[in-house]
Amino acid sequence: MERETYIVGAGGIGGHIVSNLNLYNLISAKIYFLDDDVEKLHTHHCGIKVAGNIDTLLQTSKEIDVIIAIANPIVKSAIVMKLKKNNKIQFPSLIANNSWFSEGVSLGEGCIIYPNCSINYGSILGDFVLLNMNCTIGHHTNIANCSSLYPSVSTGGNTKILDNVEIGIGSSIIQNITIGKNAVIGAGSVVINDVIGNSSVVGVPAKELKKEKNKE
Repeated sequence: MERETYIVGAGGIGGHIVSNLNLYNLISAKIYFLDDDVEKLHTHHCGIKVAGNIDTLLQTSKEIDVIIAIANPIVKSAIVMKLKKNNKIQFPSLIANNSWFSEGVSLGEGCIIYPNCSINYGSILGDFVLLNMNCTIGHHTNIANCSSLYPSVSTGGNTKILDNVEIGIGSSIIQNITIGKNAVIGAGSVVINDVIGNSSVVGVPAKELKKEKNKE
């Protein structure tokens, strides 16, 4: 019997995947969307039915493949924790067939690698990492679980990106930089210093955005 594939998130990433099934070797897959937005339930996205919400998967007793097509790392991480409770769910990684991987690159489960990405030797990508279009990853870069890099992000060699990091379009990170857990880097930033966890930085060079004090 044909194995079913469920894409969590009837949005931009999911739309890209189903519009380019040949890039991800999914031509023969039986695919459905799932989304917690009640307005999308039982509609169609890019010609594919939105069959239910995420809770639909928690009760399944058959082996299925699930692709988490969510960009926001915090939301993505919460969904992963929820779905990991069902050991019948497998999380394949999707790699566009025109991306480039050097020898010696390690990739976890549930990753999505868009077209025209390049990943240099010695790099390690954790689970559920997203690399959007045209990302360039320098040698011995470590990208931890659930982090999302948006189009045209570049990292120098020996970069460390910890869990749940979000890096905006066109940002550049020089070599030997560490980006802390849950950090956010704004679009077009140039990162030349380490970024502490749970902070947001933006600019050229990137600087931390200061939180406004609560006004009485």
